[in-house]
Amino acid sequence: MRSRPYLLPIFVCAALLYGGCTDDAPTRLSSDQLQLLDSLVTVQMPLVRQEEDSICKADFDKKLRRMVDSMLVIRREEEARLRQRMPKQ
Repeated sequence: MRSRPYLLPIFVCAALLYGGCTDDAPTRLSSDQLQLLDSLVTVQMPLVRQEEDSICKADFDKKLRRMVDSMLVIRREEEARLRQRMPKQ
C-alpha cells in the first residue's frame, strides 16, 4: 500500500479541531501547536503537491484520450455521411 504523507497534517488538524469541541477548549492554538502545525505543513506540502500533480496528470491523460476518441467517432460519422452522398459509380 502506498504511503499517504499528506494525511498526517490532516489528522493533526482534525485532532486539534476535535479537541476544540468541548466547552473548556481554548479558542486559539498555542504557539507550540502553531509551530508544530507549521513545521508539519512545511515538510508535507511538497509531497502533497507531488501527489496532486500526479493525480492531475493521470486525470488529464484520461480526459485527453476520451476527447480524442470522441473526435474520432464524430469524424468517422461525418465521413460515413459524406460517402453516402457521393454518387455511386
